[in-house]
Amino acid sequence: MQRTLTILVFLFCLSGPVAGDTPELEANPAAELFVRTQVRNGEPADLAEAFPKKADRVLGSDFLYDLLTKSGNVPEIHRHGVRIAHATFPEDVDLINAEVPVDVELTGCHFIGDVELSQSHFKKNLVLDHSQFDGILNFINALVDGDLKMSGAKFVSTDGEADFEGLRIGGVFDLHDSVFAGNAHFIRQEIGGDMDAQNTHFTNPQKEISISFDSIKVNGYALFKGSEFSSSANFAYAKFAENLGAEGARFGNAFFPNQAEIIFNSMKVGRNAFFHETVFNGWVDFGHAEIGGNFEPTQAHFNSPYNLTNFTGLKTDVADFRAATFKQPYLLDAMSYRELKADSPRAFVDGASYSPDAYANLESFLKRQGMEGSANTIYIAQRRRERSGLSLPGKIGSLLLDLLVGYGRRPWLAFLWGAIFIAIGWLVFRQQKDMEAQKPEYENRPYSAFWYSLDVFLPFVDLQAAGLWTPRRDRRFARTYVAIHTLLGWILIPIGLAAVSGLIK
Repeated sequence: MQRTLTILVFLFCLSGPVAGDTPELEANPAAELFVRTQVRNGEPADLAEAFPKKADRVLGSDFLYDLLTKSGNVPEIHRHGVRIAHATFPEDVDLINAEVPVDVELTGCHFIGDVELSQSHFKKNLVLDHSQFDGILNFINALVDGDLKMSGAKFVSTDGEADFEGLRIGGVFDLHDSVFAGNAHFIRQEIGGDMDAQNTHFTNPQKEISISFDSIKVNGYALFKGSEFSSSANFAYAKFAENLGAEGARFGNAFFPNQAEIIFNSMKVGRNAFFHETVFNGWVDFGHAEIGGNFEPTQAHFNSPYNLTNFTGLKTDVADFRAATFKQPYLLDAMSYRELKADSPRAFVDGASYSPDAYANLESFLKRQGMEGSANTIYIAQRRRERSGLSLPGKIGSLLLDLLVGYGRRPWLAFLWGAIFIAIGWLVFRQQKDMEAQKPEYENRPYSAFWYSLDVFLPFVDLQAAGLWTPRRDRRFARTYVAIHTLLGWILIPIGLAAVSGLIK
């Protein structure tokens, strides 16, 4: 047994260095010649077909620079441009300030080192579909006159970075199905056409990871349908000329919903912003965003357990929150819209943190729809929520206005209460035998309990009843109630008239 263990340890020590060594990749002259020939003939150079072994598909970074910029002894490039597939670039690729006059396709390639393209100028299209980047891709302040296509690209290092800050693209920017394991910056990028980032995955959930589209400008559609943002994402001050589509996208990490910040503050969308079935696992800020058409977080889920989703100052034509769910209240201060759609507009506004603006906007919307009664109900609901924040005297006054005239929106309540108290007075003063004339000459006058109750109740009115009769001296409750009855009339009638005239609001 001991002998066997000794042999195993010896074999492990012998094999260890071999397993740990990574063979150094060197440029293959045959592969480079193959590429030159294919480019000269206007044909694609698929190294996977020409060189079955991956180790034979290695190209040098200097070779790529010479090929793309037509410097040195590179032959005239065909009008079809440079089309290379499945190449490996083990060294850093340096194209800083390079001028590239032709279409470039580097599809399915593997960039082991950093790729520096800052301030470069690609005068036609650049295609990097399905390529893998192990290090940094730097596009800072670069210019692509045509399209930039990177669908299916993979940025595999959590320490790596894709930096597109200040990049200007004349055509479309295609990122769909790409994967970013590290930082990704699209800050102040300008895209002349559409941006397709559907099913793009930003997979690193670490709080320190930065995914930023801050101040990006897209002159067409921006599509993020089905995309995943595992960490924070920033779209502040972004401008999208057409639709922004993020249906079914997922923001933040479900296991750490308080870690992510999803920022759309001051974003501008020319037409519609779609967030149908989008999941937000973190704090969401749509403050002061401007949506020219519909804002549709329909069936969206706002799952932050502690922070309030912010819609403060959001402006849109139609706000559609049907079937949206919130784990916490939300902020609707100064949010404006022409039309609000929700399963229950009243319940939607009630579910927000208290804001007079939210109720006022909903009231205005209902009035525009000709729903005056519903608008009044919303106003009353707002005043009732306001009451909880008042002092004790304020709460009492607010409660009285609510009960007596519905804060001026239900003036008929005052007259209903008046009718009730007149009826109570009729019951108290209903029998003439319990009454006595105030003067002997009035004893033969006819007595009506109704007219007496009404006369005592109405201020500024003499119906020739209250001045003739009074409860007998032994009826102490009835004599006390006369004063109460009179006081109620002095309170209810002026309040009802003020409500009718619009003085109470």
